[in-house]
Amino acid sequence: MKYKTLLLIASIFLSSYKDKNFTDENKYNGINHSISFSKFLNSDEKTPISGIDQEQLDSYCDSLKTNKQYIIDLLDKNASVANNIKYENYKTNRKRLEEELFGILSPLIEKYINLFHESNSKAVVPKDFKLINKKLKSVDIETWYIGEGITELRTVPSHYYKLFKNIVSVDYKDFIKQETVEEESLYSSDGGIVVSFEEVGNRVAFWEKFISKYPSSSLLSNAKERYLNYLSDFLFGLDNTPTFENNIIYPEILNTHNSFIRKYPKSETSRKINELKSLLTLEINNSDEYRKIIFKETNF
Repeated sequence: MKYKTLLLIASIFLSSYKDKNFTDENKYNGINHSISFSKFLNSDEKTPISGIDQEQLDSYCDSLKTNKQYIIDLLDKNASVANNIKYENYKTNRKRLEEELFGILSPLIEKYINLFHESNSKAVVPKDFKLINKKLKSVDIETWYIGEGITELRTVPSHYYKLFKNIVSVDYKDFIKQETVEEESLYSSDGGIVVSFEEVGNRVAFWEKFISKYPSSSLLSNAKERYLNYLSDFLFGLDNTPTFENNIIYPEILNTHNSFIRKYPKSETSRKINELKSLLTLEINNSDEYRKIIFKETNF
């Protein structure tokens, strides 16, 4: 019974490949909030790790290693489209294992997360923590602090790009590479954008270009969703980092918008920036109404 859940996940992972047809058919300016167990602070060297099943932890780490080797053995350098599907399946099943692994380690995370302190560069780390961190690093898993007392487990961002960059189609390669760059840094926390608005603009520009460059990509709907989300943030910000007040765009945001327009004068994003500027002169004083008008129509 002890490993029934683990075996079930492994079975699902294997079957997901068998069920598929594999024939051919910028610079971050914010704060890096990523932490590992080696960054939990002020912990007592003698404090035991209660509620952690070390044997089960080892089993999940072994499964992650096995699954990685399994996909490597399946990949065919001459079948990029088939490899796209294998990438999707691998990522889905790896996330399942991540969730199960988080369930095992959540008592530890919940107990010690309050010891995290961003301004302290030193950490007193129990030996057991170091051992667990070493095991996680061996399978490209890290803890990720997203603010408001919440820490997650996730795959190291570069994991997928390193594994698939040379054997998927070019649209997938570009997509995975950008996703890697974006996930290296925390984007938002506590109702506000953490990265600079210039970086938000860079992401908007990338996804707009991706949509135009790969109109037939199976990733198109995903790319459009990302574009519209970033565009909304670029124009309106979030609750705690708005772009304007009393219909007046903050000077630093206005400078960023104007710089974007100069760089991409014919882009859809630039058109939307100018549309927002015009709407603000109407003094509707309702951000929701502005959103409805601006996103009523896009050229995608």
